[in-house]
Amino acid sequence: MAETKLGWERIFALALVVHVAGTVTRWCFPELLTKSQIWALAAGVLVLKILIGFPEALRCYAQARRNGASTVEGVRNLVPAELIGLFRLERATQRGFVTWLRRRPPATTGIAGQSFEYYQGSQYATIFLIAMLCCVTEVPLSYLLMGIILNDPVAAQYAHWALLATVAYTMVLMLGDRYLVKHTRHVLAPQRLHLSVGARFHAQIPWEAVETAYPVQIAKELSEAKRAWLRRSGFDPLETVVCTPVDVPNVALVLKKSIPVKIEKYQIAQQDVRYVLVYVDEPGTFVQAVRNRLDAQQIA
Repeated sequence: MAETKLGWERIFALALVVHVAGTVTRWCFPELLTKSQIWALAAGVLVLKILIGFPEALRCYAQARRNGASTVEGVRNLVPAELIGLFRLERATQRGFVTWLRRRPPATTGIAGQSFEYYQGSQYATIFLIAMLCCVTEVPLSYLLMGIILNDPVAAQYAHWALLATVAYTMVLMLGDRYLVKHTRHVLAPQRLHLSVGARFHAQIPWEAVETAYPVQIAKELSEAKRAWLRRSGFDPLETVVCTPVDVPNVALVLKKSIPVKIEKYQIAQQDVRYVLVYVDEPGTFVQAVRNRLDAQQIA
C-alpha cells in the first residue's frame, strides 16, 4: 500500500496558505506581486502534485487498457485516486448534513449484528464544539480586520462575504460529519466485521480474514506524526490503517494477507492492509466478541 506524504487535502490547504500569504504580501508590498501571480503560485502547488503522480497514473491507464477497459474507463485512471476520494467524501458529508436536517438515520445503521459504539467515550464532541466556536468567532473578527487592512470598502465587503461563505460551508461539512460519526458504529455480523466511522472509513472484513485482535495502549504526543507513533508502537505505517473518530486507537486487528478485504479510508480503497487500529468505547468487550467469532469460525 503506497503511502503519500502529502495527500490532496493537505495540498489544497497548502495552496490556500500560499494564496493567503501572497495576498498579505501584496497588501504590504503592492508592487511586488500581482493578483495573477498569486493565483499562479497557488495553482502551481496543485500542478506540481499532479505532475508528481502522473507517471503512476499513466501506468494505471496502461494496465487498465491491457485488461480490456474502454478509453473512458482508462482515462479515469489518469485522475488521482486521492482527488476522486476527496470529492466523494465531500459529497457524502454533504448528504450527511441533509440527512441531519431531515432527521433521518444514515443508511449504514441497518446492518444486523452485535454493534459497538465509539462516540460516547470519544473526544470528538469536544473537538467539534471547539471548532464550531472558532468558526463562529471568526466572522466578527474577520469583519473588523478586513475593514482595517483593506482601504477599499467595496473590496473589504467582497472579502468579508467570501470568508463568510467559506466559514458557512465549513460548518455544513462539520455538521454533516458529526451526524454521520454519531450515528454509525462497528458491527459484528455473522459473516463479516463491519467497521464504519461516518463517511470517512468503511471496511467489510470476512471473519476468515481476521487473524487475531488484542487491546493496545498507545502513548501519543499531541504534535507527534502518525508514522512516528505507529513505528514506536510496533506497527508498520505502510501496512496499517487507523479507524477512529479523532482518538488514539485502543484495539488492534491483525489481518491475513492471503484473503482480500474491502477497506476504504476517506473514500479511497486501501491495499495490502495488515493491521487495523480501532477505537471503541468498550475495548475489552469488543476484543472478546471478536475472539469468540474467530473461535466459532474455527469450530465450523
